[in-house]
Amino acid sequence: MTQENKENVLFYKESEAHSFTVGALMIVFIVFLFGVFYVSLVFYGSTLSDEIIDKELSIKPSKQLTKLRVVESEKLNQSIMWLNQDAGVVSIPIQLAMESVVKKYNN
Repeated sequence: MTQENKENVLFYKESEAHSFTVGALMIVFIVFLFGVFYVSLVFYGSTLSDEIIDKELSIKPSKQLTKLRVVESEKLNQSIMWLNQDAGVVSIPIQLAMESVVKKYNN
């Protein structure tokens, strides 16, 4: 073996990686990636919900929608009346219906 070959062999033996160091660096890198992912997820979720809320609050309902809501509200809050007396179907105000359901559930 020549002198040059002996120097190359020694060089490669001295530069071998330590498995503990490589493993520790991999674990640190993985923890770092999970941290970046978590922070990104939290940040994205908070900004997305803020944008949606801002967009929904800035939209004013159309005149048709406002009229429809008034008509629906009147229907839901109208007085007690028969819809089909033969079948025993009655229309009652929504608030009274909700109170009746809660009473029935509590008993």
